[in-house]
Amino acid sequence: AASVSKPMKRFPPPYPELIYGYHRNDILSGRGATINAHPGNKHFRAMCAHRKSEFEPATNSQKRQIAFEIVQLVLKWHPPGRFIERAEDNAKCTAEDVDAFFREVDVDRVLVGSSA
Repeated sequence: AASVSKPMKRFPPPYPELIYGYHRNDILSGRGATINAHPGNKHFRAMCAHRKSEFEPATNSQKRQIAFEIVQLVLKWHPPGRFIERAEDNAKCTAEDVDAFFREVDVDRVLVGSSA
């Protein structure tokens, strides 16, 4: 039987602990005015818009490469940007700070579309 190779990890694994709060370069996952107005999200959207004309006619592998390049740039910001989402399901979250705890997203898994 042929073995299935796992995709190569291109980015650091997500930080395993909860993150309290976020900084200006983080990319916040979600919807709403707070997410849309966050400086990291605004800068990220501008970077994506800048590459849109190149992205639209691209093949799937070219699109994936463009996405990887954008993520690499985010990780080089000072401080480095992190792709994070709210950790609403965590027992540490109280009613007062439910919006304050986040966890990092596994960027490789998102970009490759794998559960590995």
